[in-house]
Amino acid sequence: MHMNKHDVLCAKGVQEQINSARPELYSLNQTRQSMASVDYWRQLCPCLSIGDGDLAEAAPPFDFPAEECARLKAQMQEEGYFTLRSDQVPWAVDVKEVAQGMVALKEHGWHPNFIMLYDQPWLLAHQLSEVMFQSTGNLHNFDWLAYHIEPPDGAGIPPHRDFTRNPPSSWHADGSPKVCTVWVSLGNSCPANSCLYILPAPKDQGYHGNNPKETAHDVVHDAQAFQDVMAVPLEPGALIAFSHRLYHWGSSSTPLAVEPRVSIAFGVSDASFKQPYLP
Repeated sequence: MHMNKHDVLCAKGVQEQINSARPELYSLNQTRQSMASVDYWRQLCPCLSIGDGDLAEAAPPFDFPAEECARLKAQMQEEGYFTLRSDQVPWAVDVKEVAQGMVALKEHGWHPNFIMLYDQPWLLAHQLSEVMFQSTGNLHNFDWLAYHIEPPDGAGIPPHRDFTRNPPSSWHADGSPKVCTVWVSLGNSCPANSCLYILPAPKDQGYHGNNPKETAHDVVHDAQAFQDVMAVPLEPGALIAFSHRLYHWGSSSTPLAVEPRVSIAFGVSDASFKQPYLP
């Protein structure tokens, strides 16, 4: 079989990755039987669990005071987002262990989304459920994504809105968005390793518009608009929640990064606009 230069480089990269991991656990070395084995996945991420029902009792939803939920709701309505520091969200899960699990998956040739096989991401989502309902009126829709942005040249998703169309039916009567994303940083997210950048709603002329053909130049169209862009660095366990219309992106990583950017995003929505993927 003929292999061109690109094929050779790709094959070399895969082999280097296999050599740096435990070869017997690497994805390409698995059979259908091994991939269907819980033991295999437990070996990949020994600090995480699968099917431990007792953990749920130790991870109740966050019980935020009504006035705090009202503050978050108002900020979401006015700014299109809100943030919470790690000391404001007392996770029952060690987020650094979830990050380590995602790194292990990536090192062994698996997409970071395979972290959803483990209990801990589900517990994170469970703990967020009540505060997100109180602040947005939305429930989990199971549109979840895990991210592992590797330095020095990895990059997040380019500038976008999660929904390019903006029908009136995508908003609650009180002005809250019917679709939101909760983006949890599992490690340090900073400009050097690709944190999120956002354009707050009051600075965004297109936030309440409805132009599906909108380009990045339409949104960040002059020098003033560039000054309105805000970086959102987050420490492990901190989060940003934002609406379906917030303009945002993940920057490129740099050689100055000392760790990958590892994060997980949970989607919440009102079923009248976006149905959940699971019952």
